[in-house]
Amino acid sequence: MNGYYLRRCRKRFPVCILLVFVITGVIAFFHGANLSRNVLVSRQSIVSPSPAESVAAQKPIILYLAHGAKMGHPTDIVAKEVSDQFYRLTQGKFLLKVYGDMEFGQESDLINVVQKGKLDLAIVSSGPLAFFNHSVTLLDLPYLFNSGDEAFSAWDGPPGQFIMDSLKTSGFEGVCFWENGLRSITTRNRPVKFPSDLYGLKIRVMQNPIHISFFKKIGAKPTPLPWGEVFPTLKAGIIDAQENPIPIIYYYHLEKYQQYLILTRHCYNPHIVIAGFALQQKLTLDERNLLFSCFKDARIRQRRLVTQQTDQYLQLLQAKGMKIIEPELSQFRKIGREFSKEALNNYDLEARSLFEGYLK
Repeated sequence: MNGYYLRRCRKRFPVCILLVFVITGVIAFFHGANLSRNVLVSRQSIVSPSPAESVAAQKPIILYLAHGAKMGHPTDIVAKEVSDQFYRLTQGKFLLKVYGDMEFGQESDLINVVQKGKLDLAIVSSGPLAFFNHSVTLLDLPYLFNSGDEAFSAWDGPPGQFIMDSLKTSGFEGVCFWENGLRSITTRNRPVKFPSDLYGLKIRVMQNPIHISFFKKIGAKPTPLPWGEVFPTLKAGIIDAQENPIPIIYYYHLEKYQQYLILTRHCYNPHIVIAGFALQQKLTLDERNLLFSCFKDARIRQRRLVTQQTDQYLQLLQAKGMKIIEPELSQFRKIGREFSKEALNNYDLEARSLFEGYLK
């Protein structure tokens, strides 16, 4: 009997040995895999991502900017360039979305929503901004500057800084001055050579007391309207004329409604970059300074584009059949500068001291 069991054990012994080796190998395999995984995790914890990689992995913080210019206008072109630059400089942390062509409303609407903190930045002309801050009207004094370079020097110097500082009392802050362009007059069917030719002319002007008073002084009948209401009134014949920079006249196809373009060049008109105080909650001081520097650095390119488009589009408007008139500019300048000297008396002493030198 014992011999029987001994023989059976001898037959099964190799199988048992094999099972022992198999079980031992399986245990060793899983133990090794677990060890490798632990080592990999340890290495990942030691090699942490760089700050740039961490920022890039996050979704960018969205900022919003709106303006009223058409796509292709220098303000639209350069605002989008600033957006790209700020995105790169912050390594994708911020994305500035740019909306143009009055997508967010009229310029006065843009100023309101910036003031209320619902829009981060806006680029607007001086006309509607005058309702929020009286000092801005200084920039619309007719024939205040003798050249574009003189205007830019004032905007970027103490006179412009005076305006920027005054904006802080209006619920937002000024960043810098871009350019809208040198304003001239268009008329439906009246050629204008002398100031007296404007007598009784119903002309759309910006909602700005300086523009209204100046055209009244010349003898015209100024009609202040927001830009969005101009075309229905032109089509209906309610107004006979309007005034704007050449690029605006071109982009909005005013040659369809206006036969004459009179190059009065009566006002160097800025586009003003403004920022709401709510932006201070989204950006650190250094980040805000970086963003504002991007806008300031872009001034030269934006103004250069305005000059280029003014020359180019003047020729194109003429090619489309618009009749270009060079008026007796000395007469317009004389009336305009006399008006500006009188109007300057309505400002405080600091304002007068900063601007009166341009009218001598």
